[in-house]
Amino acid sequence: MRPIRIVPAILFAMLLFFLATISMNNPLRAQSPTPTPYPSFGSGNFFLPPYPSNANRMGFGKASNDDAGVLNAGWYLDWGAATNPSHPGGAEYGRTIYLHTHNTGTLSCGRKAPAVQLNQITPTLTDTALIDRVQSAPGALWMVGNEPDSIYNGSPIQAELYAELYHYFYTTIKAADPTAKVAIGAIVQPSPLRMEYLDKILTQYQTLYGEPLPVDVWNIHFYRLNEGPCGSWGAAVPPFSSSSYGWSISFSASELLNVDKLETALRDFRQWMADRGYSDVPLIITEFGVLPPPSYSGFSNDTAAQFLDDMFDMMLTATDPATGLAADGNRLVQAWAWYSTRDTAFGYGGNLFNSDGTLTVIGDRFVAQTAAHFTPYVDLQSEPAAGETPLGGYITNRGNITATGVTAQASLTDYFSGAISRTETYTIPTIAPRYRQPPVFIGWAETLSPPYVYTFTITADPFARQTQESNWENNRWQTTLVAFPDLSVDGISAPVIPLSGGSSMMVPVITVTVRNTGNWTSTATALQLQGRKSTGAILYSRTYTIPPLAINQPWQLSDIWGITGTGYYLFTATVNPAHLPYLDWNTANNRRTAQALLPSIRIYVPLVEK
Repeated sequence: MRPIRIVPAILFAMLLFFLATISMNNPLRAQSPTPTPYPSFGSGNFFLPPYPSNANRMGFGKASNDDAGVLNAGWYLDWGAATNPSHPGGAEYGRTIYLHTHNTGTLSCGRKAPAVQLNQITPTLTDTALIDRVQSAPGALWMVGNEPDSIYNGSPIQAELYAELYHYFYTTIKAADPTAKVAIGAIVQPSPLRMEYLDKILTQYQTLYGEPLPVDVWNIHFYRLNEGPCGSWGAAVPPFSSSSYGWSISFSASELLNVDKLETALRDFRQWMADRGYSDVPLIITEFGVLPPPSYSGFSNDTAAQFLDDMFDMMLTATDPATGLAADGNRLVQAWAWYSTRDTAFGYGGNLFNSDGTLTVIGDRFVAQTAAHFTPYVDLQSEPAAGETPLGGYITNRGNITATGVTAQASLTDYFSGAISRTETYTIPTIAPRYRQPPVFIGWAETLSPPYVYTFTITADPFARQTQESNWENNRWQTTLVAFPDLSVDGISAPVIPLSGGSSMMVPVITVTVRNTGNWTSTATALQLQGRKSTGAILYSRTYTIPPLAINQPWQLSDIWGITGTGYYLFTATVNPAHLPYLDWNTANNRRTAQALLPSIRIYVPLVEK
């Protein structure tokens, strides 16, 4: 049969798929201004289990400006990474770094050829801009690319090249914000040829970087499309596939929208994950739906609405004790996003909204699903006040109902003695659900006199009175406030020089460098040098005085030690050997040991640090 390429509204006929580049107590006292807009904190955790309400799993692709708040969805994406994203109806936001391909030439079918070199990729965010964006939303979810396996999405990428790109973004994001969550870019569908594409990524990553590809969240798109040579309808095959043909799908609703076969494909992909060591990683689906518009025979909006119902029900209940996510009741998939609110660029079907902003029958079914699976809960969370006074923080409610009668507590504890210097309890009448109101600041204006090391803690609901609290793990936030010296032994060296004239005495010239790596001037303290045979007791010990050191100021000691005897010696330099309090709060860097060989013949032997 001739491949289906031309049908009314040429747009869909090739299903040049979809693979679309839509980049798209005391009275509460506010001692510090509330930031506007509200910066998200730890929003990536929303995509991870547990899910106190199954409605949180249900998301959408935002392809239009319709008022999506009426959907009561848990989350959404827009194929971009907005600085200040909207949160319609309190929906969480997933960020995408798009990888645009250029200067690759064209394939025989006229589509863009895959990128095979780094200079053929222009990401939407890199370097300083990426770091700034990551740090502006600590703990967010970042998806690296979108359908790099698709010839039709306009930005196809060789699998081996994607491995390099992913490594750059993963390491850069994690260095800028270790709390960030990173997801791999979604493939079009979980077919064998596309799992082969992913295997190439995993193999190349292991080869280049000596470890398995690290990922916080696996991410796929979930369509059922034909896979053939470029120019045929459907999704085509991934770049540099072992075959020109993959899934053979007839263009009919019974095939494209076959829920049983989609579930089988989902189980196959979870098995693939488990076989490669990712069974404990969450899986999200960032696109699925009905791409043929309702004008196509068999793809009416009523059919699409039924497909939405059946797919939501399947993904809510599909489990496997061997391959499912144990932390989520062995479910195969954790969260999913319907495509889309309203496709204004490509004319695809599945729209949740009509052009006048009203809900389609598909949108009505989406709302019915989120309503049927809505479980009310409170999730009080304590958050840092970035850029504000250190003696303060924010209390927010990441749940889906208003929290009433909230208490919160701020306390300041001496790091060394454990004594509470100050504590205060606040009453907050109400805190609306996530993103419905700015966070509530708690804290006080306090001048701390250096030097000091304090532990500052803010706690939401310290007395555990919120009966609908879903997650106690994020109710407390704690940090260490430091205005204190930190003396560090930066180095120790001791070239061994024999005396002239046949003496049996060796002369190690021991040099020790100490630096104040803290943020306050140090007081005078002691440095102790000790020497011993590698297997014996201490034979030599001397103590020196370290004068006060300014911030980052070094101090160096050089001393000549005359030692009789040969063999291996260990020399240890220790700052503040008596462990006097309030001189140095970080003792992990106060000691350094080196080893030297004192030979029986008089030759130069340098000391080597252990």
